[in-house]
Amino acid sequence: MKLNADIVYDYLKDSLNVELKGRKCTGLHLERPLFYLGNGAPFEENQLYVVRGDKINASAHIKPGVVLVVVGPCLQLAFLANRCTILHAPSTTDVFTVFNQVQELFNRFDRFDLRIHEILHSTAKVSAIVAEAAELLQTPVLVLGPSFSVIASNQFDNHGDLDLPLLGTFLSNQKLAIQEREPMAMTILDKSLLCKNLYSNEEYLGSITLDYSGRHRRESDFPLINYVAEVIVAALRRLPVVQDSQTHQLRSVLADLVDCISINSSARSQLSRLQGSRRYVCVRVILSSNMSSLPHAYLCNRMESAFPGSMAFVHNDAVVGAIALPDGKDSDTAASDLQKQLAEFVKNVEAVVGISDPFYNLEDIRFFYDQASAALSAGQFCVQESPCYYFNDFALVKLVTNAFGDLPPEMYYSEGMKRLAEHDRKGSVSYLETLRVYLQNNLSITRTSQALFIHRSTLLDRISRIERELGVDLHNPDDRLRLEILLKGRQIFEQING
Repeated sequence: MKLNADIVYDYLKDSLNVELKGRKCTGLHLERPLFYLGNGAPFEENQLYVVRGDKINASAHIKPGVVLVVVGPCLQLAFLANRCTILHAPSTTDVFTVFNQVQELFNRFDRFDLRIHEILHSTAKVSAIVAEAAELLQTPVLVLGPSFSVIASNQFDNHGDLDLPLLGTFLSNQKLAIQEREPMAMTILDKSLLCKNLYSNEEYLGSITLDYSGRHRRESDFPLINYVAEVIVAALRRLPVVQDSQTHQLRSVLADLVDCISINSSARSQLSRLQGSRRYVCVRVILSSNMSSLPHAYLCNRMESAFPGSMAFVHNDAVVGAIALPDGKDSDTAASDLQKQLAEFVKNVEAVVGISDPFYNLEDIRFFYDQASAALSAGQFCVQESPCYYFNDFALVKLVTNAFGDLPPEMYYSEGMKRLAEHDRKGSVSYLETLRVYLQNNLSITRTSQALFIHRSTLLDRISRIERELGVDLHNPDDRLRLEILLKGRQIFEQING
């Protein structure tokens, strides 16, 4: 296995008083050490030499990538440092002892390289590779999958997904550096870490993390984590994809139904066996722009774990779930419990959730997906603390906006309403707002004047003007319904358009 100057330095300095100087190459490029005898022989490319200081000839040719372990005083150190990497040990050190230590260092890494490649070409178990890496690096190692599930770790006995609060902290601290290809030094929850994303071509496979709870970070950790990451990627590519086929099929069936794709009788039977007599709600989870790079598969896994009996899948850059409501609870209690659970579920990843009405038949999920989507669409124009948006709270908004179709409310105005709107645009008194409040208060002069903070006689004058312009009887239920729909639509469109 090839090493570099940082690795040799970091492992020698524990037993020797050694100083690192000069030009460095960060990649793993060094061949096993040679004992330099002098006589003006050239220093070959990417070669590590152990040499006594008095054996170096300043005229010797130094090729790129050379590293010199110089033992004892050397008059040419400053000159050599401009041309190669120097590890300088004092004269009290025996040069043969140093050479043997460097040889043993290479032997140690060769044994490590042999063991992990034996694992790679036999079982390809990532956990075994992690165990070898942790022993060599003397630090805990954690490998996560693309959905932040724990693939292997020498710290934890139980593998699974990272807890959502911990993941939220990780993501907020690192601003979702999933696209980064180089090792990243970071500090999370007062822990010093070194992380490296795992990629195969353009496919994200997860990450490997070194935890420095037991020692300080070394420069040599950067090339070594790259090396271990390459082996783990190779192992992951060799492992078969194991998935619960029935669960996967059910997710696919629900996704087809959401896409309005008809399903066969076998799929209907599967859904029937799954749902039994349970009630469901359909939820649609959308991540904030800050968290948009979070793998949706992770949220699907966490949702199914948090809500037993549920199914979750990715659909149009969102997570869609059919969440099973607990048996034995009335509707109000179940809805309240669900809101608390969902709010807790998404708070750490800055997401919003649209929630449909409860339903029994999973074949109808498309209708309830539309409800969840409508709740999210309408909810973006209102201000509320909870990230949960229930369709029932926005059903009127959906009903009214659907009534207008592709036309704005003004296209449905009568000539009288157009005159009132034109008056409002030019004047300081809003007749349409007066009309809306008057209808809202069931034609009560007293309540309307109180709501508008105007005198009763002033309100009567306005109502008289409004009725003349409209030419309708406000006591007629049909006329009132049309006006209320138009005014509600006007209010909604004003909110939408800012």
